[in-house]
Amino acid sequence: MSETKCIHSELYQLGEIMVGCMNDCEGINCDPQNGIIPRCMVLEQKGRKEDERGTAIIGINPGISKEDERSFYRSKGQGYEKVLSYWDMKISKLKYYNFLRNLVNQLGFTGPILWSELVKCENLMAGKLPSIQTFRTCTRKFLNKELEVIPLGWPLIAVGKETFKVLAYLYPIHVVIGVPHPTGSYGHFTRLFNKNGELINRIAFEELWNGEYGKAIWLESK
Repeated sequence: MSETKCIHSELYQLGEIMVGCMNDCEGINCDPQNGIIPRCMVLEQKGRKEDERGTAIIGINPGISKEDERSFYRSKGQGYEKVLSYWDMKISKLKYYNFLRNLVNQLGFTGPILWSELVKCENLMAGKLPSIQTFRTCTRKFLNKELEVIPLGWPLIAVGKETFKVLAYLYPIHVVIGVPHPTGSYGHFTRLFNKNGELINRIAFEELWNGEYGKAIWLESK
């Protein structure tokens, strides 16, 4: 079995546990009866180069789901297979994912992508971060184990300053590259690219990784 298939298999098992998680953490919304479930743990292999360096792209937690997503889980079922199916059908095509794919490709990371979040459940209230204890509980239960599955040499792309700080503190041996949220209202992510859509600051991965541990940097436009 190839390395990527092994990663997929182990993450699939963890994903099934994630979807069934009923910890009822503070500040989150988990209501399977209404189609609101833990999600956002996906190994993307389609269109990626198996023999190239992969990445883990990590945000804070899923956005609040829309009615069509909730309806899908209510009608089709709520297993991890259904999460992957809806992600492939709808979620993967959102601007958030397309922008970040383009970013990691231009950084030279063209292998598989682990899409993940610090917290797997959506917020109970829009615009409010999960509690510190919820971050602690969920990263211990899921993200820690996800990062044990993927190669240590895969950089962690932290989406947003809050996620960057968390990952930089929690995972000091990993390369952590922080970037602005790609669909943020202030346009900081867009300014990472020139008018031709080319990344302005092309970092050398070898300067961040020595084969045993990595550095943490925030990607700037200048």
